[in-house]
Amino acid sequence: MPALFERLIATGKTTAAYLLREYWMDIGLLEDFERAAREWGRPVE
Repeated sequence: MPALFERLIATGKTTAAYLLREYWMDIGLLEDFERAAREWGRPVE
């Protein structure tokens, strides 16, 4: 994300960010998605 923001700023684009205080987890990898599913009580089929 830092590289993306740097590129956007360098090209004059407007950027913004939102401070997240709630529980959050990245599910970009299958094992992370499966862990999230288990935490929320939803089995992965």
